[in-house]
Amino acid sequence: MTDPMGATGGGGLGARLRAARERAGFSSLQAAAKLHLDPRMIEALESEEFSALGAPVYVRGHLRRYAELLDAPADELLGIYAAQVEASAPPDLAQLKPTEPIRATRQLAGPVVAIIVAGTVIAGIWLALKGLPTASLPRAAAPTAQSRPVAMAPSPGAAATVSPPAASTAPGIVSPGTTAIEAPAATVAQGAVATGVMRLRLVVRADSWVEVHDARDARVYYDLAHAPATLSLAGAAPLRVLLGYADGVAIEVDGRAVAVPAAVRRGRSASFVVASNGAVTAAP
Repeated sequence: MTDPMGATGGGGLGARLRAARERAGFSSLQAAAKLHLDPRMIEALESEEFSALGAPVYVRGHLRRYAELLDAPADELLGIYAAQVEASAPPDLAQLKPTEPIRATRQLAGPVVAIIVAGTVIAGIWLALKGLPTASLPRAAAPTAQSRPVAMAPSPGAAATVSPPAASTAPGIVSPGTTAIEAPAATVAQGAVATGVMRLRLVVRADSWVEVHDARDARVYYDLAHAPATLSLAGAAPLRVLLGYADGVAIEVDGRAVAVPAAVRRGRSASFVVASNGAVTAAP
């Protein structure tokens, strides 16, 4: 099956991933279980059906985690994927110019109103010279709100806002002075810190895939975090955390440093549950 990236499952990136899995002695189901993924996502990676995995940022995160599990060269595989994305990028429509300029409807409103007013005035003068009553003439309509610009002043103290996506999950809030990470999840409503909500701070010192879910299994963060960055997250305790590169991320709970024990690590990744008191246990 051919993917929009232009590659097929018969060779290239997908074939290298499949060969690495077989050398590691994993079935596709075993690999999916170790990465906490749907087996169909492993099949999509090995058949290069990247469009089934979502945006390129998700594909890069899954590729890195899968490569690290299989002890494959992650940077080299990501480079191959980046070349495929660049080769399949659509043309820049901003460089295309229209053959003929199109006059907006509003540009015609002014001249039309002027012609109507002038015609009405001329008709009134002509009727006045003829001695006819002018009371029955229609009065020139004043320009409506649609034909003139209206300056709208903001309410006192109001600020421009952007409505967040309708979701119940929250991405990290990046601290000042660090590199902001674009997250696909929604932002937690300001001031919504209630009893049972814990704060988790992740200091990203090396690129790592990061997943955080709260006690209600709501997604708090889900993205590839690029170093250097600091993610400040909040959610209902306890929080379930998955790190693609555990050594590249330092963890703090309510200002207290938390160590990631060897018992929750699988190679370079780690999957664990952290409680509000900082206790770390293996993820179920």
